[in-house]
Amino acid sequence: MERRLVEMNEIHILPNMNPDGFMRSIAGACSGTYGRYNAAGYDLNRDFPDIFNPKEGKEMQPETLAIMNWIRENAFALSVSMMSGALVVTYPYDSVPTDTESPIHGPHLTPDDDIFKHLAMTYVKNVNDTQDQDMNMSSKMGRYCPAIKRNFGNGIVNGADWSPASGTMLDYNYAEGIFEIMVGVTCCRNENNLTVLGSVWDTNKHAMVEMIRETEYGVRGQVIDADTHLPIAGAPMVKLSHYKHLDDKVVPMPWRTTKQGEFWRLALPGKYSLQVRSEGYKEAIIPFEVKHNHFTTLIVELEKKIEPLPITEAAIKTDQQDVTPDVNAKSIDSMSLNVTHARLNVSENAAIVESSYSKHNNANLDTFIAAYFLIFLFVFAFVY
Repeated sequence: MERRLVEMNEIHILPNMNPDGFMRSIAGACSGTYGRYNAAGYDLNRDFPDIFNPKEGKEMQPETLAIMNWIRENAFALSVSMMSGALVVTYPYDSVPTDTESPIHGPHLTPDDDIFKHLAMTYVKNVNDTQDQDMNMSSKMGRYCPAIKRNFGNGIVNGADWSPASGTMLDYNYAEGIFEIMVGVTCCRNENNLTVLGSVWDTNKHAMVEMIRETEYGVRGQVIDADTHLPIAGAPMVKLSHYKHLDDKVVPMPWRTTKQGEFWRLALPGKYSLQVRSEGYKEAIIPFEVKHNHFTTLIVELEKKIEPLPITEAAIKTDQQDVTPDVNAKSIDSMSLNVTHARLNVSENAAIVESSYSKHNNANLDTFIAAYFLIFLFVFAFVY
């Protein structure tokens, strides 16, 4: 099973985003900020763009820019980053839509809160509860850690509800269309010795495999031109429905197709609609259903908008001379509109394919459909 996951998915592993901090950290120092900052003194997990309160002209660190470029070049579906100093799984948002970072605001939930909670709980349930050899304590998610003096109940917490912060990678990934959770793997903030890291691996390896498996459920496909069948790149799209827990004013987070017009999005079982737009094309709203442990594949065909012909001076004079209604022209317009609707209906019905996608039996989608997965091992880089 694990071999199939590796063969069918593209997996990226970044061992450390902050090598400077790693070198400056003191092994076994379970408190303090050793290792948190890079060589220039910046906390990299506060250095990403603030998605609610953007600051013009902000200069970001080279490490941050490198990660941002990497994220944009690879349309990852799911990301897991790791930190030390707590035993808990956090999920977006980290930030609040104000200038304050006071904890009194409580949770700040995304439009995809159901998926984030599902991912976080799936990770917690698959953690192997081992014993910390140095502290003789359980590694169970959510338990009390002396440095932060807090229990986390079922082992998950909304970032803003715990420690509000702007400019985090968690929020930035979500704004780029990627589902990321952050996993606290040790109570001690600088467990950078091989013995302890081996224990951390044994504790979390099964949960990480389950995260890869999660990338195989949801919706994926391609957006193409209805006439040429060429891919449409950068088409913004949103998944509608399942937002009853939020205020009506909350807009679903959009994501975009890749250069090859491909897309993929995690989704829980249920019925949805996919709204797709692109400049010069008519909007398409495609209903689809995601079934348990399956991926639904959609081929979305967008039709070009028909721009009205410019009215010339000669045409105006002709209209003034002959005011007889052009019945044929109206008939053509009506026929065109009906064909458009018929085509959309065909597309809606024909494009919905429930599939547990196999690279070997779907040659048309081989070249572009893949579930991307990203694991960030930031045990010493990001610490709350």
